[in-house]
Amino acid sequence: MVLHGKQIRTDFNNVEAAMVRVQLPVAGAHFDGNLIGEPEYYGSEYWVWLEGDAAGSGTSMFDIMCPGAPTLHVDFTEFGIRELKSKGVYELTLDIPEKLLYGRSSGPADLGGDYFVLTVTPKENVIVKVDGVSKVTRGGQLSEFLTYGDHNYTIDAPGYLTESGTVTISRGGGKVDRSVTLRSAMGTLTITAETPGTVISVNGQRRGAGSWSGALTAGNYQVEGTLEGYRPYSTALVMAEGQSKSLVLPALEPIYAALHVDYYPLKSQVKIDGKPVGVTPLALNNLTAGKHSLEITADGYQPYQQQITLTEETPLRLSGELTAEAKHTVAEANQYYNSKQYDKAVPIYRELAEQGDAWAQYRLGCCYDNGQGVAQSWTEAVKWYRKSAEQGNASAQYNLGVCYENGKGVEQSYAEAVKWYRKSAEQGKVSAQYNLGWCYENGEGVTQSYAEAVKWYRKSAEQGHAGAQNKLANRYWNGEGVAQNKDEAVRLWRLAAKQGNQAAKTNLKKFGYSE
Repeated sequence: MVLHGKQIRTDFNNVEAAMVRVQLPVAGAHFDGNLIGEPEYYGSEYWVWLEGDAAGSGTSMFDIMCPGAPTLHVDFTEFGIRELKSKGVYELTLDIPEKLLYGRSSGPADLGGDYFVLTVTPKENVIVKVDGVSKVTRGGQLSEFLTYGDHNYTIDAPGYLTESGTVTISRGGGKVDRSVTLRSAMGTLTITAETPGTVISVNGQRRGAGSWSGALTAGNYQVEGTLEGYRPYSTALVMAEGQSKSLVLPALEPIYAALHVDYYPLKSQVKIDGKPVGVTPLALNNLTAGKHSLEITADGYQPYQQQITLTEETPLRLSGELTAEAKHTVAEANQYYNSKQYDKAVPIYRELAEQGDAWAQYRLGCCYDNGQGVAQSWTEAVKWYRKSAEQGNASAQYNLGVCYENGKGVEQSYAEAVKWYRKSAEQGKVSAQYNLGWCYENGEGVTQSYAEAVKWYRKSAEQGHAGAQNKLANRYWNGEGVAQNKDEAVRLWRLAAKQGNQAAKTNLKKFGYSE
């Protein structure tokens, strides 16, 4: 017979298939082999299209799976057919048990199998094979109808160990539910160090201090323990899939260094890293190499603290003298200064300034600047202003800027003036903000910029500086560095005029506005 009409079916390469008409009046049969498309059922027979010889390798066998019966393997060579011919029509007649034909004997029809329901953790990227055939899972779940008998399955997922098993589908046994949690392929390594604080590294990557536990893939690893002042320890290990392993790093060997401390007064207390180690003069040779904190104290003297670094090769020698505690306070000096008793304020300011007090340094600078209690000296004023400014005192920074702007006690430099004005202005010093705005307006020490001038004038004006209010009003009137707004200019001139600013009063009168 030759295919005709709706019997004709081609494969993906447009090659015509062979067709087998299977005489099987039982619904629900399945076929497996070199099928071209899905078989069609016509009540008494199935039309099954199979690859023919024109495709290069014709079909010689296929399987028929009929509900309630074992899988039937059909081998055409047993009938003298080496391979099915393309466009050929073949008819296969089967002996069908009566109970299959009529759907029941003494009870419900036997479906020939039941469902295997599998739930897998993890849910994603899971690959399940049943009897070697890949199956599609959704959310880690699979439901597959299997014929009676034993079936093998395997489950794979990236980062997990392969799980395999057998499921038995038995007649009357119902569906089989199975939940499988895959075991991680990652091993677990736990490391503890006998020396507290030991830094633990694995393959050069810092993992923790003192102890660490984490997951690792199978492979070779180098574990290292390090701690400042100790010789490092290193060891290699091999991790297998899913293996849990513990490792103890032995006590690290100390690297000793020497320290000599000779500070006045004698018998000053010495502490290393907060722990008492003796009194001066003191020689120690049992300290570990590396960084330490040193503290020296004595009654009646200011404590001395320093960070030191000890090395194995060269002993560190420290000598010096503790500074006596101040006998006076800044508050006491301020009281004398505010009451204009400068001759009493200056000695106290000097005592405290020499001990590093930033406010006392600033006030001592003011005394030299104005000749209050001392002979006037801009050089000395600059000296003390600088010490205080370098500690962040905003008033000293401003005064130092003024000295640079006017060349008092230092060589005149707008660039240096701007530097110190900026430091002070950024801390909110009003007069420094105004002066910095002026420098930007006039291009002194910086590139001229009305926008920057407006920025700093505004900060100063908002704090009530009359000069800044007048300058900001000028910029609004002329539209320089800001959108022109004459109403805002007049408002600002009036604010400045109320504080007695003569330039603001002149501007209001010049342009016909009242104060």
